[in-house]
Amino acid sequence: MDGLTADGIPDTQTARADWKRSRDESGDRDGGGQWGTDIGGEREGERAAWLCRAIEVEIIPRLMLAHQEAMREPIRPLVGLASKIGAAEVAEFTGVVLTDQTADSVAYVDALLGRGIGMEAVHLELLAPVGRRLGTLWEEDLIDFTEVTVGLWRLQQVLREFSPTFRREGVRQSNGRRALFGAVPGEQHTLGLLMVAEFFRAAGWDVWDEPSSSVDALEAIVAGEWFDVAGLSAGCDARVDVLSSAIVAIRRASSNRSISVIVGGPLFIRYPGLAESVGADAMAPDAKRAVVQAEQLVARQGSQS
Repeated sequence: MDGLTADGIPDTQTARADWKRSRDESGDRDGGGQWGTDIGGEREGERAAWLCRAIEVEIIPRLMLAHQEAMREPIRPLVGLASKIGAAEVAEFTGVVLTDQTADSVAYVDALLGRGIGMEAVHLELLAPVGRRLGTLWEEDLIDFTEVTVGLWRLQQVLREFSPTFRREGVRQSNGRRALFGAVPGEQHTLGLLMVAEFFRAAGWDVWDEPSSSVDALEAIVAGEWFDVAGLSAGCDARVDVLSSAIVAIRRASSNRSISVIVGGPLFIRYPGLAESVGADAMAPDAKRAVVQAEQLVARQGSQS
């Protein structure tokens, strides 16, 4: 396949060399976040934005093709897993998503469920920490661009594979509330966003998720549909101004004049106070807390109407 190695993985040696050269020229290796970026660092912001675009446009489509056959392989049950999820399981599962087939990642989670661990714990104590660990390993040059991309892609496949199971564990009946979720335009840090959407669906919310949308598209959606809450995710520091503009645009265009806006993602984990600065009503550090925040905000809307 054109652009792939013999193993069916995209050949990103040239891209990696370009990134290393950019990093060395900037002289900054100790950024403060998941992708090693800081607010105000123009070169770091450009690098992060470039990475996001590359994953969306080049890497993920090729990985989807390269691993179609792997997804059809039978799942092999794993043994020796602990009765709860801890640091050892996070480290072990990181190795699974980096070195094995997607079927093995699914088998790992299947084995955890077979030991009585719920999907909520799998999301919060396994998938999310492994996603953060992949970012840290990449920052520290312990894995390369292809490896972190493959790992994140496999985590998303696991998330989708177990989506029906998670919803069955949650509140299945609709609560009549609606939420729109999207990444900041130009931002492709979507694993956490997809996870948040799953938690809301499990809690009975009607969810409309738009991982990749322009500000105009988000405006059109909230203008044509009623939403109680809009959630935006940001991982790249360079998108702060875009995020602020998007929140203003969503409030202005929304058919619900009292729509609440929640923000989350690595950027706000690093800088919690930034949520108020960009005009959000709340910041949620994880998917479970996002549901709680949304319920509180909707209750507040009702008391003020």
